[in-house]
Amino acid sequence: MPRSDRCPSIVPPGDERDVYLVLDDFGGRIGQAWREIGVEDTDLETVITELLEGQYSSPVRVIGFNTAEGCSRDVSADVAQMLRQRCAEEARDLPSCLEEFVDRYLEMTTVAKLLARKQQLLERLEEGPGPHERGQIKRFLAEIDSALDSVEEAGPGETRDGQQARNRRI
Repeated sequence: MPRSDRCPSIVPPGDERDVYLVLDDFGGRIGQAWREIGVEDTDLETVITELLEGQYSSPVRVIGFNTAEGCSRDVSADVAQMLRQRCAEEARDLPSCLEEFVDRYLEMTTVAKLLARKQQLLERLEEGPGPHERGQIKRFLAEIDSALDSVEEAGPGETRDGQQARNRRI
């Protein structure tokens, strides 16, 4: 029998849509697993709805992929932002099972933005700006460093004084 090195596709031919899967943490001996889900429930809107309905016990990551395009990426930060936005639009509380997920990814997004801005300012300093602009840049850098220190001291989902930063009514 001839052997094929090519794996058969599990995606139906002609299905060129994006698919989203959630890595859930069941804790204990079970640990983390990709949730079993029907093909019809792998679109982004359904995943967001099921997250908000508490269908996942402790989401860790959301991956989006499109086999027709041959791409995949971690969309966790995007999903965290969508969850927060949806709760704000609907004037509802963020479900407790999502608080850690949303806090973790939105905090990571904030840190990434702060670091990118810091890099831009450092590059501008190397260009030799005038004394007034140099002073402004140094003040901005100090503010960014202070914000980064605040995030580092607090840890995920907490404010500087150690209180949980929960967005009940967003």
